[in-house]
Amino acid sequence: MRALLLFLFCLVLSVTSVATPAAEGGFAAPEEFGQWLVSYYQHPEPERLPEAVRYMAASGLLKNEARKPFLFGFLAGVLHDNPDKAAAWVAALAREESAAQEALIQGLWYADLPDSAPQALALLARHPRLKPGLAWMYRLPAPTPIEQISLEQGSWVLEALWGKFIATGEPQLVRRVMDALLWYSATPPRLIVPQTMHRLRVGDAAYGSLRANARLHPRVLEICQETLKVWREDLLSPTYDRDMQIAAVLAEVLREAQTPPEEEKPAVRAEPSSSEVSSTPPPAGETEPGAADRPDAQEMQETAAPPPNGDAEQETPEEHREQDASL
Repeated sequence: MRALLLFLFCLVLSVTSVATPAAEGGFAAPEEFGQWLVSYYQHPEPERLPEAVRYMAASGLLKNEARKPFLFGFLAGVLHDNPDKAAAWVAALAREESAAQEALIQGLWYADLPDSAPQALALLARHPRLKPGLAWMYRLPAPTPIEQISLEQGSWVLEALWGKFIATGEPQLVRRVMDALLWYSATPPRLIVPQTMHRLRVGDAAYGSLRANARLHPRVLEICQETLKVWREDLLSPTYDRDMQIAAVLAEVLREAQTPPEEEKPAVRAEPSSSEVSSTPPPAGETEPGAADRPDAQEMQETAAPPPNGDAEQETPEEHREQDASL
């Protein structure tokens, strides 16, 4: 879990540590790429997307399973905000390696555009070698926006949300991460819905990523503060009770985010033992609406984005509906 959280909050450190020769007209140094990526929502430069994809491919970032959700989430956000440039970018990257094409296909799929599916499937048809891993696209009726994917699918959804936020700065993406605080492991039992180890992992990942990103990004801190204020003042909200449950945890996130690390005291938490915690998301993805059975090995291919292998137990959709349909 710690390794996963470190990736969520400090992607810039990992990308700046990769020494990659700069392509002509591309990023001159890893530090330049890392800074460009994490500050993109503040200073968008969509014209540099092709060179960014080339950099990610050359550096090996696109071959790292743990990093894929963040990166295709980022691509989805940029493509969503620049639909008129999608065709030109696809053409500009036509000769890039399979890893770049896979990321671009998934970015198109999740771009939440009227023609997202046709564009993604058309590009996939040009790269037959990628079809086995992305065959789930042919089986789903339509793409699901990242912010609407069930958090039950695992921590990879949080990574994709943060990737899209870095591209767009949209508050709703941070608020979607907040939803998972209902599963934070240190939440008093009287406040939470029935938990599983899988949910605790997602809840803890949400807590850690919100805290770290609130420290690193003033905009994230501002969104958290504004959301907490609204929840506390909107007494007539139909989701008031649920909002207050999350607000209690969010207040602690904000307290820790605004406490200098050297002054921070260890939190008392119901932390799972190291033998029970995986450092990667579980092998589950977006399932077809209405699916009622636990997916078998073949159905596992029909995921929103195949996350890294893990060992978390997957609950059935029926259990999801009975316990907490809101997430």
